[in-house]
Amino acid sequence: MDWIDIKGLQDEEQQIIETYNKINEETRLNLSNSSSIEFLTNTKYVENMLENKSSILELGAGTGVYSIYFANKGFDVTAVELSKRNVSIFKSKIPDTISVDVITGNALKMDYLCDKYFDAVLSFGPLYHISSFKDRINCLKESLRVLKDDGYIFITLINNDMVPMVEMQYQSNYFTSSCFDHETFKMENFPYIFHTLDEARSLINASGIKIIKEIASDGLSRICAKEIDQLDRKNFEEYKKFHFYMCENPSFLSATSHFLFVGEKSR
Repeated sequence: MDWIDIKGLQDEEQQIIETYNKINEETRLNLSNSSSIEFLTNTKYVENMLENKSSILELGAGTGVYSIYFANKGFDVTAVELSKRNVSIFKSKIPDTISVDVITGNALKMDYLCDKYFDAVLSFGPLYHISSFKDRINCLKESLRVLKDDGYIFITLINNDMVPMVEMQYQSNYFTSSCFDHETFKMENFPYIFHTLDEARSLINASGIKIIKEIASDGLSRICAKEIDQLDRKNFEEYKKFHFYMCENPSFLSATSHFLFVGEKSR
């Protein structure tokens, strides 16, 4: 199925499944120096906030890159993934030395999971694809339902305002294309849902979540990918230090393709 056909699907759940039948989620986060920055950042912040052996729920778990990583670190991991194809790949990758409970399901409705059970919820994908603002709110509220009162929620969203800078590298005529509103600079929400920083904050706050950290999770790694990928090991280690120095800087937050928010239940 091509992108035009996928865009024409009326069933959003099926649209998401077909999208991930086309995307190689298996290598996206570890293909190169530059593509690893998002993964390194997200895992660093989760590990800094949680104690070992904590229970983690990952939503939109894809082929298990994060879930298997955390299970190997000693966390008790449950993963929910909508795509049966991804679930099949995920299960085939789980080594005998660890256990991950992998569930084929929708993050909007998790009645198979108990209230206040998990120390952390990782929402590293579902909100990329839920077009309705109301449903995005409901997805986050469902995450809060299964989160312990003293737990943490980790949310990633795609930054609307970095898209033109990334796409310009591949399309020299991008700024005269019809891919965005030329007055508001809002992107067309396909195949992903895009948020400005203010929109992201509004969504999260409206869901009953108190934001405690805001992070530019991949920073400049998309638009400087060529340069980052040419770094030798020593220079890449120094680049990572620079990235971690900058990624919580308020003046730098919109200079990223992905936002990471760390939150807790509003008291």
